Amino acid sequence: MAVSGQKSTAYAEFSKNAVPLMMEVNASLNELAEYKSKKADEENKQALAGSDAAKMMIIAITVVAVIVSLAIGWMISRVIANPLEIATLISQVSGKTREISTAIQHVTGGSQQIADSVRDIAKISNDTTKQAQTVSAATQEHSATMEEIAASSHSLSRLAMELQASLRQFTV
Repeated sequence: MAVSGQKSTAYAEFSKNAVPLMMEVNASLNELAEYKSKKADEENKQALAGSDAAKMMIIAITVVAVIVSLAIGWMISRVIANPLEIATLISQVSGKTREISTAIQHVTGGSQQIADSVRDIAKISNDTTKQAQTVSAATQEHSATMEEIAASSHSLSRLAMELQASLRQFTV
């Protein structure tokens, strides 16, 4: 069309077909950015919930260890008069203390893994949010560029018509 002198028709056709499609692409990319941002927020919430559960488990194990230690202390005080029972109880207390220490080390290692996972998830969420923002910005830039192209095309079409009109004046 542009070659056969129908530039305004070509521009109108371009505006009619291309601009709505670019608007759809822009809207879709914005929806994608919003979806990614929501997903990142959900993952952050889940990670924080897991961290809270690990903290509660550590507190519970610590409380159990204190209660066991108090019970063992009470048993020792009850049998303090009998030296053989004291030796047996000391051996038992030593064994229980080792078991509690081992359990606490396992829980501490697990909570460290949870904390590391939470940090990793937070980093991934932040990266996802940044990428969604980058996509949104690129979409907006692309949309602005398309609008500029459409305006330039319209201006060029108008100039071509003016030039044709000027050339007609000089035709013999």
